[in-house]
Amino acid sequence: PVSISSGASSAQAGGVSIAVGATAGGADGSALSLAGGASDATGGAISMVSGTGAAGGAVSVSAASGVDMGGSVDISSGSASAGVAGSVSVAAGSSSTMDGG
Repeated sequence: PVSISSGASSAQAGGVSIAVGATAGGADGSALSLAGGASDATGGAISMVSGTGAAGGAVSVSAASGVDMGGSVDISSGSASAGVAGSVSVAAGSSSTMDGG
């Protein structure tokens, strides 16, 4: 396996950033692809989880704005040729003392 991580700290731990290079001129920008491994059994999962704390870290997924057309955000589940297709779930957090999100 390949592991990329920053060290722990009692002050502020280091961050990890993955970015493709910018493209000059009229050429399209480079893509960044994140994919789980394929398998004859169960394919590899992808998990994005923010850090815990007095205030939990945010997770943001957004498409960029454009002059002629903004980017799209697509969320879809997997299909099944036999059996049950995947589902899409969206839920807001709860609070014991205030309204949820």
